[in-house]
Amino acid sequence: MEIKKRLLRDIALMTALSGILTPLVLKFINPSFELGYLEFTTSLFSNFALGIFIYFTLIEGSLKSYFESLSNLLSRLRRVKKVGKINEMKAYLEISNFSVKGNDFLSKFSKELLFFLNTVYEDELLNQYQKEINDIFGKTLESKILASKVYQFLYDRFGVIAICFYSQDKGEMKPIFFANFESTILDGLNEFIENDKVKVINVNNIVVNFLGKFQLKSVCIVPLVTESWKGAMILGKTDKFKGIEVAFYRRIRHSMAQAFRNAYIYKLLRRESSIDPLTGLYNRRFGLKRLREIIKLALRENKPIAIGMLDIDNFKRINDTYGHLAGDYILKKIAEIVINNIRENDLAVRFGGEEILIALYNTNESTAKDVFERIRKLVESYTFKYEGQEISVTVSIGYHVFYPMGKKDVDVEQLIDFADKALYDAKSAGKNLTVKF
Repeated sequence: MEIKKRLLRDIALMTALSGILTPLVLKFINPSFELGYLEFTTSLFSNFALGIFIYFTLIEGSLKSYFESLSNLLSRLRRVKKVGKINEMKAYLEISNFSVKGNDFLSKFSKELLFFLNTVYEDELLNQYQKEINDIFGKTLESKILASKVYQFLYDRFGVIAICFYSQDKGEMKPIFFANFESTILDGLNEFIENDKVKVINVNNIVVNFLGKFQLKSVCIVPLVTESWKGAMILGKTDKFKGIEVAFYRRIRHSMAQAFRNAYIYKLLRRESSIDPLTGLYNRRFGLKRLREIIKLALRENKPIAIGMLDIDNFKRINDTYGHLAGDYILKKIAEIVINNIRENDLAVRFGGEEILIALYNTNESTAKDVFERIRKLVESYTFKYEGQEISVTVSIGYHVFYPMGKKDVDVEQLIDFADKALYDAKSAGKNLTVKF
């Protein structure tokens, strides 16, 4: 009698298990197979219902337990219907998460089945995440914006709270974005990149403090390598990285590397199209576009903007005396002096020949005079040496300060013309002067 009961039990459980297993085996064999609600519930309900009917009525002798289990199954299936695709897989896993007591064949089989279900669920989850992040890769060409979006994605999905991105630039590894790291990390980074493998470092009992807000216990280094570009992503968490996360980083790192390489090339192309190759300043076409943007901002925020025109005194005579290469050297050095003495949100443009246009945002007359005078004096005191010859160089600067005073629009060309007229006055008054319009 006990053998017959056990046999019925095995038949019941095998019938129930087959209801779960059939659609999932199809999914495993053919990843493109859509594991939809209808397919899953049809297989599950028919086989599972028959299995638990045999078990509860013929073995347990309790029709009540059968209907309770059936009701519970229907309730779970209703919950599956209400959720999205990825949560569907999680709910299928929950429905299938029953155990068989004992150490016999069915007990071991049920454990293997649950492991299989977890594998299918994680694979489905990773596929969905990969689609989402590839969408980010395909739509973003700015390195910093791309890094920021990736960080937000990893924060939302895996709880990554600290991140650093690095990009190869002129042979050097430079940080392009970092969040919640106190400083950038460069020590030994090239070794990890050359190794070209995802590396997880657990800090164990040592607590690493960043910005006094987080206690990072685990760091993951993800090399980003293509044939023509190298970079890296460093991630930090307050707990350990799970296997599914590391599997995800291994999956996406090559497409991520390609995305950041494209962003790097885009940056180079933009730089080539906007930068004057000799001086490193913005060229006239792009510079005027940026000037209009800065003036629009000044109008919107009601902030003053100072526009200056710098011209090298007696530049033709320098070219005639020392040669055009000497003139190029002087122009390049003066451009460096200008760049080093204005802020990052200010503007310097090679306007034409030896003329440089300078725009100082949110700058009043007093500050503008100080900045332009400092540049003039630094040029005057600088020792220009070319092929062993010292060359005395001075510049003249004319400037105009525009106050929006609630205006909604302004003629940009007129503001430049005001600065140009002040430059003419500086030249007429003897050169090597700073004059306000």
